[in-house]
Amino acid sequence: MLTEKFADLKIFCDGYDWMLPRFDGIYLWPVMEEREIQELLRAPIIKIMVDQFNARLQQLAGNVNYGGRVIYVNCRGGVGNKVKWFDKIHPQTAGFGRVADRFKSMISAAFRVA
Repeated sequence: MLTEKFADLKIFCDGYDWMLPRFDGIYLWPVMEEREIQELLRAPIIKIMVDQFNARLQQLAGNVNYGGRVIYVNCRGGVGNKVKWFDKIHPQTAGFGRVADRFKSMISAAFRVA
């Protein structure tokens, strides 16, 4: 097992920010359109899905069997407004920068780096 071979190994995970299913998106919009999900319900559905996924990752990171080696990074609300999205799931450079700042903070804390 990797954690036995590498004593200081840390695994960082995140569950995405709340993305917006938009007409020009290539991932969320077509699937929701195909399933005839009303446009008004799409963003709330995505929010619930992202929140549930993040909750599961938090549980995983908190599992005592991992001894604090799995670290959850909450990226929700980090990307910013809808203008900062590249393809409605992945942020543009500035959005990635804000997400990276959250990772940097968690990495610094995990390895006690100032």
